[in-house]
Amino acid sequence: LVVALAAWLPVAASAQQPAAPAQQPAAAAPQQAAPAPDWNKPPAWNDVTLQQALRHTSGIPSFTTNAEFLDALSADPLVGPPDQASLLSYVTDEPLVFPPDSSYAYSNSDNIVVALVAEAATGKPYTRLLAREVMRPLGLRNTELPRGFHVPKPLIHGYDVLPQVDDLTECCSMDFVSASGGIYSTPHDLATFTR
Repeated sequence: LVVALAAWLPVAASAQQPAAPAQQPAAAAPQQAAPAPDWNKPPAWNDVTLQQALRHTSGIPSFTTNAEFLDALSADPLVGPPDQASLLSYVTDEPLVFPPDSSYAYSNSDNIVVALVAEAATGKPYTRLLAREVMRPLGLRNTELPRGFHVPKPLIHGYDVLPQVDDLTECCSMDFVSASGGIYSTPHDLATFTR
């Protein structure tokens, strides 16, 4: 796991890696880490750790404030990006908002980074990890991270005061937010999760 994370973001806790045994059997093969996401991590992100992304102290800019992202969302809101890594492509050329661990700023990009690290570390899609590690153990039967814009019925509509859209329930593909807010649920599942 540490090897897979290090391939994607530096892990400050390298001292936590277990020391190699004095004698390894010749037949023992090294454990292969899952491949890192198929995109080039910007050099400015080299000092960002997973812990900083989890705490929103990474300094990575939020893709949801990027003008190109907003243009893509406005141009065709029902057809989202092909994958989560594409969301980060909107900010890979931007400088960090602040040096890592020097401040706090909520960043939707941090959530995508964490999801991609989880995928790289396990070799499993983030949606499958959520189902296996969170939803099934808690019995959340009506909670999902969907693709596309169709939300299963029954549903409670969500509204915002944006001038171009009132009902946000099915206004856009959840692929535009993915692991950074694209989950739907029911009041019962939400209450179960918060307990």
